[in-house]
Amino acid sequence: MKKIFGLILLGAFITATWAVAASPKAASKSASTQPAAKTAPKYAPNSGDKDLDLVLSNLNVEAGVHVDAFVSELSISYTIPKVQIEDLVYTMRMPFGDVFVSVWLASSMKKPLSAVVKEYDVNKDKGWGVMAKNLGIKPGSEAFHSLKKDTSVELDLAQKRNKEKKAEKPDKTEKSGSKGKSKK
Repeated sequence: MKKIFGLILLGAFITATWAVAASPKAASKSASTQPAAKTAPKYAPNSGDKDLDLVLSNLNVEAGVHVDAFVSELSISYTIPKVQIEDLVYTMRMPFGDVFVSVWLASSMKKPLSAVVKEYDVNKDKGWGVMAKNLGIKPGSEAFHSLKKDTSVELDLAQKRNKEKKAEKPDKTEKSGSKGKSKK
């Protein structure tokens, strides 16, 4: 009797495993390795510079399309461990524009990312203008202009990556073969 019960359990387990493997949608709901990243619909970086705010808002949208590529790119470009950046995205659920500024500030100011994140936790409602000042970047300074330039470069990279990924996907309007009745 125990053998029969064991075989029934084994069969049920194999069937369930096969069903999850055959349905990626079901698997993503029940066995996701990382929580989905958040894309904030009303992201307002509040840097004190309207041009920078616009670029950060656009970066927030573009980076959300291919999050893993964005995280890897930041890790490589700014030599910050990928796991630390993933923590900002997946655990803290920080908007992508804020992730970029945090990583940039940590790298540029030669401060640990944790110090920038601590400042973010305390003053995120006041905006990046206040946080950058507290971390030693003055409005209009060379460092501030460098932040604006680097943010624009990152946005361009994200847009290019998204266009390339979109071009890789086959066009769904083209169908091979015909289904249904043929016209004669």
